[in-house]
Amino acid sequence: RSFVQARCASALPGIEPDPPVANLTDDLKRALNACIPLAVDGAAEPFLAGVLIKANVAASTNRSVMVESWHGIDLPEFLIPRVSAKAIAASTKPLVKFGYSGRSATFYFADDSFVKTLLFDNLFPNYGKVLDVESNAMPLPGGFYEALEAVTPFCEDNRIFFIDGKMCSRYNAVDSST
Repeated sequence: RSFVQARCASALPGIEPDPPVANLTDDLKRALNACIPLAVDGAAEPFLAGVLIKANVAASTNRSVMVESWHGIDLPEFLIPRVSAKAIAASTKPLVKFGYSGRSATFYFADDSFVKTLLFDNLFPNYGKVLDVESNAMPLPGGFYEALEAVTPFCEDNRIFFIDGKMCSRYNAVDSST
């Protein structure tokens, strides 16, 4: 080995996966996919740049909207960077195992490949007091998602307004797509 090779080898820590501590399913990928759109790479606060993973659910927020998605797996609570969540969710390989050290997490796929990531300090807001309340949720009307998809391309800043029983692309119903 040359001096440069030896120096680089000693300067870079080994990237060994965390030992597996739990089994995973692709339900985690589906939960991550639901949460990823709200997280923003490079956000000033870690909870805005990551996805919270904990027992049975994943969650994210952009301070205006909160999403929590069920994955049904008993996992410790940690905050994963958005870029890592995207890499895991985008894989076509089945998720099979999970490793955890407290500072990092490893997500193993069926072919023994893995994604290892450092974790953010978990300063995620306590959102239970907002979501875990009694509500009188009503079913969405038929065609809701089709209408949402039809109006979205005409929206500014990805905002949709509900005016007089219609979805509108602008605050002024007269000037908007509905």
